[in-house]
Amino acid sequence: MSISVQQLVQTAFQNCSLIGDGESVDGTAYGTTAHDGALGLLNNLLSELNNQGYLVSSFNERTFTYSRPTPIVGQDGPSTGVTIFVGKENLPTRIEGVSRKVGSRWLPLYSCNRQQMDSRTKMQLPTSWTYELVGDSGLLVLDTDRPTVIKFWYKNPIKASLENTTLFLSDMYFDLLLNGLCVKLCVKYKLTDYLPIFEQQFKQAKNLIKRSNATQRMLQRGDLGGGYNDSFYNGLGGVGW
Repeated sequence: MSISVQQLVQTAFQNCSLIGDGESVDGTAYGTTAHDGALGLLNNLLSELNNQGYLVSSFNERTFTYSRPTPIVGQDGPSTGVTIFVGKENLPTRIEGVSRKVGSRWLPLYSCNRQQMDSRTKMQLPTSWTYELVGDSGLLVLDTDRPTVIKFWYKNPIKASLENTTLFLSDMYFDLLLNGLCVKLCVKYKLTDYLPIFEQQFKQAKNLIKRSNATQRMLQRGDLGGGYNDSFYNGLGGVGW
């Protein structure tokens, strides 16, 4: 499923009475770069919702061998590290989860901070991780120095542009993006009469998405408690060794 950027912008301008029925948003108001006009406002909104955890359909994953605090860099980043992302602008602002490979499955690690990690030896198998943005790279740190095959989950940056005229998101996000864009248009064009209305509708749309996301995640993560044969596979895979 997908959402048309042009339709989203057109509907938002009409709802805010910035254009009349049958009129089109002109090039200046629509914007020609990522920083001006409606495209800039929409990209700011997408970034905010992504970082707040509302856009669950933008999740992705990467797998590599970790051997030390590892810079995850793009082509314009440092020469050392794991080159996974092309360009600093594509680096995830945060990582949602990290797991290490145990046999044919992945064992989730828990989020931690550097101070807690430094209080323990780095000789054991990893149990925790942290992620930091440092310069042109993202620094992924585990509480071990042992080579470990890991997988991490993150959210793709979602951007709208003149070339990217379609957002590949579920249709259920249309009202969320529409009302959020209307709020930003009201602030930009000082539409004080409309602002409280769209703020309330935006809040309601966020609550609906939050409930939907919570239900999906409970179903997806329902088996993290393990099964009756986990003890056997833990011993076979070296968990706790």
